[in-house]
Amino acid sequence: MTEHAVTALRAHAFTVPTDSPDGSEQDGTLEWDSTMLVLVEAGGGCGRFRA
Repeated sequence: MTEHAVTALRAHAFTVPTDSPDGSEQDGTLEWDSTMLVLVEAGGGCGRFRA
């Protein structure tokens, strides 16, 4: 297996609103109106991207 060092990181955050009719969801303990998605890309020797 070839090892490559991580030379760059890129992070993006997205807020996805709920699609329920009243704009919120609940599970019996909490209530929320959106979900946070965090996408992290790591670059290294494979050439995925350059910072």
